[in-house]
Amino acid sequence: MKSREENNQLFKNPKLALSILVFLFLALSFYAFNAFYKKYQIKKEISTLDARIIGIEKKKEDLQGLENALTDREYIEREARTKLNFKKNGEEVVVLVEKNTDEAGTEASAGKNKRSAGGSYGENAKKWIQIIFGR
Repeated sequence: MKSREENNQLFKNPKLALSILVFLFLALSFYAFNAFYKKYQIKKEISTLDARIIGIEKKKEDLQGLENALTDREYIEREARTKLNFKKNGEEVVVLVEKNTDEAGTEASAGKNKRSAGGSYGENAKKWIQIIFGR
């Protein structure tokens, strides 16, 4: 019967009962806070991984498009002609040469051509009219 008397003494002393209840409340609050914080961290990691998945899927689509282009025979031929200057059998190669080339060097003439290409609006309009109407 002593155990019942001890239990009754616990409830007879309100300060002791209150301190035990406060300790239990703090302990439960701590565990609840940890659970919510872990849940928050997991959600944050999931959103980060979702963003990475979207980026990787976009990159995969881009690579598949590039793979399809690289396996297309017409694309390969076009790139070989433009970048590697290849030609098919029976085709003629035409080289366009500008009229203002100097024998002194191509660097000097290239610099002049770059400067003259950025002319005024009036000069460009005259050139376009000559090209379109043949005047």
